[in-house]
Amino acid sequence: MRLRKYIMIVMMLAILFCATVAVAPEKVLAEGEEQPVYHAAMGIQTATQIWIQRWGYYEGSQNEYFGTDNYGKLYDSQKNFYEGTFEDVEIKGNGTYTVSLKNADFAGETTISQLHIATDIPVEDSQDLQYTDIKLEVNGTEIVTFDEAIMEDEDNYLQGGAVILLFNHWRDKLIETLGSKGRSEDSANGWDLLQGAGSDNISITFTISGLPYDNEKTTEAAEEDKGSVLTASQDISGKSKKSEKASIEDGSLSMKQIIGVVVLSVLMIIIVIRVIMIKRKDHVS
Repeated sequence: MRLRKYIMIVMMLAILFCATVAVAPEKVLAEGEEQPVYHAAMGIQTATQIWIQRWGYYEGSQNEYFGTDNYGKLYDSQKNFYEGTFEDVEIKGNGTYTVSLKNADFAGETTISQLHIATDIPVEDSQDLQYTDIKLEVNGTEIVTFDEAIMEDEDNYLQGGAVILLFNHWRDKLIETLGSKGRSEDSANGWDLLQGAGSDNISITFTISGLPYDNEKTTEAAEEDKGSVLTASQDISGKSKKSEKASIEDGSLSMKQIIGVVVLSVLMIIIVIRVIMIKRKDHVS
């Protein structure tokens, strides 16, 4: 009877803990606080002979064309420009987004040495966010996926915001990870992924979570339109826009929290049973 009583107490405590976690949202916007709108852009560099690039960084020290009409253009070291349309996105809350490059003329370049997603999300804020489900497609073929993003950690390239890495010839850990996914370097300076014949298409899809508000689009609409697409020539200098006050109303538990509650409950029951058995043994002795 006493054992049953202890077990009931433990289960009630577990249920109380579960309810407490469920009603405690991770983040909310303070009253009157603006809902920020962030941005994301594709950065790329080829490395066959000409070395064509577009960095996409949201600051000037590593991206000389930031804030100019040439921000969304492919160019080489001689300042020659090449055809191709970049589609950047506005990040308006938790959701799935896609950045892309369409109909790019890489003038015979087939090797990619660098490929990333540049954002204007401050690095200190980005530490509380999760970037997941990254998928790269080149010319309609899936090239690689990441369950969790590999983030840039070189300070020089983080002045404009957090950066998600996909390929980089100078990042050993990233190269090792790509090798484990069957994407080892296959050229002197990177990965041969492009046709180089004047009509290359690249898209990168990613999901962001941990912001104190969700994308206003419905899930169905988001599947059709991954965020708000910006052509790279549009103004991206503004870091935030006014919007309606958002809050987290969904207090449902995540699967990890549910598993944690169950494991905690089981452990507590085992401990209680063990203590009672020891006491009974000592009493008999």
